[in-house]
Amino acid sequence: MNQRKQELQHNELADWLEVKLELLRPYFGPIVLGVVAVIAAIAGGIWWYQGSLDAKARSWAAHFDAADRATFDGSVEPLARHAAADGDATARSWSRHYAADAKLKEGMAGLYRDRAKASEALEEAAKGFREVMDNTRPGTMIHDHATFGNAVANEALGKVDEALAGYLALAEGTSTSALGKLARRYHDRLASVTDAGSFVERFVQHTPTGLGAGSLDGSGLDPLGTTPGGLRPLPDLSFPESSPLPPGLPPAPGNGELIPDETVPGEASTPAETTPAETTPAETPAGEAPPVGGGEGG
Repeated sequence: MNQRKQELQHNELADWLEVKLELLRPYFGPIVLGVVAVIAAIAGGIWWYQGSLDAKARSWAAHFDAADRATFDGSVEPLARHAAADGDATARSWSRHYAADAKLKEGMAGLYRDRAKASEALEEAAKGFREVMDNTRPGTMIHDHATFGNAVANEALGKVDEALAGYLALAEGTSTSALGKLARRYHDRLASVTDAGSFVERFVQHTPTGLGAGSLDGSGLDPLGTTPGGLRPLPDLSFPESSPLPPGLPPAPGNGELIPDETVPGEASTPAETTPAETTPAETPAGEAPPVGGGEGG
């Protein structure tokens, strides 16, 4: 009885499956295509993700290679090429930032030697920092560093208003960070100068000259020239015309002690040489011969 019941149940299940398959038969093709599409999409996603990781790794490797090259010989061309090439956006932004930072250092170092060349380097630095700011999200480390570098470049170029705006934006946006505090100090320093625009304009219009009269540091600045309000005058670095020592007290060589007038420099007093006195035999009176042999004459 039980066996017969199981056979009947089995037949009912088979009949139900047969009916359902007949209903789904027209849709077999789309179902199979859908399954294949899902599998292909999963495989493609895995392939794309792995490829993006590899591309990102290659982009960062290219960035570090270019940065090492710039550190070794100061060449920024590899950084500029990587910044303009395809690859990870963050890595390319860092390459652009490094190139701008190198140009900023070059421009700041050349302000007292070749103003035209230094200004060109500073303009390139400011442009590079602006590109980094445009392609990065505000509040990120690279964006904050680019904002600070752009403000420094603008200050060196005499663009006081833009420099103050950059310092202030960074100081207010990241007031608790070390860079934000530094930007606040830079802003307050520049803003505290009376008529900062005139002071910076005077510096920008100055033409550096070589080492000459009135310039002990090669900057060409007049140490006795006028300065705008709010700045302390430059110190007098000229040498005195006469010796500050009183007459008759020339400096002694070596230890800096003074030598009295009666002592001639360079001559050291030495004690008189003592030699034993030469002893000579006592003179014999005339007519007397010295005794010979120690005996008395007979």
